[in-house]
Amino acid sequence: MKELLALLVLASCTSTPSEERFVGTWKITGSAHPLEAVFDEEGRIHLVEDQFCFNTGLGCSDNVRVGNAFCRFADTWQTSDETTLVIDATCSDNVQRPLVFEFLDERTQNAQPGGTAVVLRRAGQVEAPSPEISPAYYDWQFQRVQ
Repeated sequence: MKELLALLVLASCTSTPSEERFVGTWKITGSAHPLEAVFDEEGRIHLVEDQFCFNTGLGCSDNVRVGNAFCRFADTWQTSDETTLVIDATCSDNVQRPLVFEFLDERTQNAQPGGTAVVLRRAGQVEAPSPEISPAYYDWQFQRVQ
């Protein structure tokens, strides 16, 4: 029984291939302001560059509009498989919303020019496509830099 428990604990601590796909530095376009950010192994996001950002820290530009609220990437991410990336967002109406992105291409496309095709599937409780979400759910690209 102790060996089984030790194996379960060890398995829960190891990184899964789905997490490995998203760890690294990404150029992200599709939002109002293209940005570059590092997604680390602990599920944190660190801003590298935001073309229109004059503040420090992540989320100084609005990334997604949901209804009348403007949402910015917060500093955490998670995944459930190798095609789904969930970025936590802080919104102007003081509501935290998960932004659920689906990577459509194989992971070999991650570092290719133009990056990989990504769609925004959900923003909080709003399913895409929806006129309540902007930019459009299909206007996203993520390119792996490192």
